[in-house]
Amino acid sequence: VTTSENFRPNIISLDGWAGSQRFNSVWSGDQTGGNWEYIRFHIPTYIGSSLSGNPNIGSDMDGIFGGKALIAARDYQWKSFTPQMLNMDGWGTYMKAPFTFGDPYTGINRMYMKMKSRLMPYIYTCAAAAANLDTGNGDTGLPMVRAMFLEYPEDDYAYSRSMQYQFMLGESILVAPVYQNIDGDEMGNDVRNHIYLPDSNQIWVDYLTGELYHGGQVINNFDAPLWKLPVFVKQGAILPMYEENNTPDAICREKRLIEVWPSGETSYTVYEDDGKYISNETEEAEGYGTIDHISYGDHVSTTYTSKVEGDKAILTAEVSKGNYEGYSSRRETTWIVNLSCRPEAILASNGEKSLVVKEVIDQKNFEEQIPAQGEAWFFYDEAPRLRTYASEAETELLKMTENVRTMPKLYIKMAAADAKTMAQRVEILGFI
Repeated sequence: VTTSENFRPNIISLDGWAGSQRFNSVWSGDQTGGNWEYIRFHIPTYIGSSLSGNPNIGSDMDGIFGGKALIAARDYQWKSFTPQMLNMDGWGTYMKAPFTFGDPYTGINRMYMKMKSRLMPYIYTCAAAAANLDTGNGDTGLPMVRAMFLEYPEDDYAYSRSMQYQFMLGESILVAPVYQNIDGDEMGNDVRNHIYLPDSNQIWVDYLTGELYHGGQVINNFDAPLWKLPVFVKQGAILPMYEENNTPDAICREKRLIEVWPSGETSYTVYEDDGKYISNETEEAEGYGTIDHISYGDHVSTTYTSKVEGDKAILTAEVSKGNYEGYSSRRETTWIVNLSCRPEAILASNGEKSLVVKEVIDQKNFEEQIPAQGEAWFFYDEAPRLRTYASEAETELLKMTENVRTMPKLYIKMAAADAKTMAQRVEILGFI
């Protein structure tokens, strides 16, 4: 497509010569869904494509032919933590859509796609690093789907053959897809064996329930009911997010959410641009003729930090740097802090100005209302329910998850501020 501007295209190719990763993503071709083998061989396919220099990898959801509700649900789960998901309709035994099979499958698929929509700032930053941009996180050139040894090159076990069935999404999220029936019942409630959590000095957190696991061990018989994907996040991780949404047009960049698992001293820099335009430059290279360079234009970077000092956790959204056309620097910031118990006190500031901190006892009001200037609100949930986004009519999914609780969460929403001139800081006293 020729346009008057350098519009960033989205090209999906079945295959390509070396170098094609500069121009297109790869789709794995026509596959038959409805069987576990389809998921099993795609996990190392994604890892291998990423190791081969093309991080933009995807495949049809539950295949182009055949299909089965259970396999489709498991497919939506793990692929929600990968670069792209495609529905190829017209050849299968059912309409290839996430809502085809109804309750509980529709709700499970929705839940994971909502997770992906929330994680887009993190995923987009991983994509920028994969495009060889310096995001400030020390992972320039690494793919989005990362073989375990890319994140843990000194760990001999990370090179073992069994590691072809799990991967890292960026530096913070470990995904272990359910790819076979081990001891599943008629609904597909099962277990996952041989999950390796690296680094004996690292605590890993079950992303869905908040349970804690020491690193440096292999986990077998990990409970994986139909609704649950084994996915873990590092203690200390900082995940920038958006509010859940259904389309890119619905994303509100002015509302930034940052989920944190404070531990030690950590940081994460999120990359943001207009998502549309690129610039092309050429130069003469001796012996090589003319070489094209593709750059991604202007962008904004924001570094988030987390530091635990004794029984105090300090969270900071540092001043944003850079600019791009259409960028709005006025940002409303909500921290989602995973912790062990109710804190003693909370302090907050926009720049040098301290904010009056008020408690909100109703989560619905917390989410829907905006603090006035000079204020910050907090809401503490001692035992949050798993957020499934299920409607009251989705009784099967609600029944499956009615007793699922996560670790306590502290939500802190700060009055809007100019992110380019003002850092936003929170101190949590009595943090455990």
